[in-house]
Amino acid sequence: MKKYILYPGYVLDDSNNGRHYVFSYELANLYGVKWSECVTSFSPEKLDENGKYLIPLHPRIDGNYELKDDSLSNYTFSYDDWKIL
Repeated sequence: MKKYILYPGYVLDDSNNGRHYVFSYELANLYGVKWSECVTSFSPEKLDENGKYLIPLHPRIDGNYELKDDSLSNYTFSYDDWKIL
């Protein structure tokens, strides 16, 4: 069963004052989730009804990719969660 929706994208990199692209498989590894539980999307507007119930995972500027199980149990997708650099 799919649980997560991955949004690959750019993240700022302080070490070289630039940005780099985080691919969907890298996001799954960073968050420590199984690849088999993920789907990838590049646009939240194109989600079908089922996609609304997937937990969105995206590159984070702060580098904190820890998932807290209790905070995700009743998660509903919101377009406010979508951040683009």
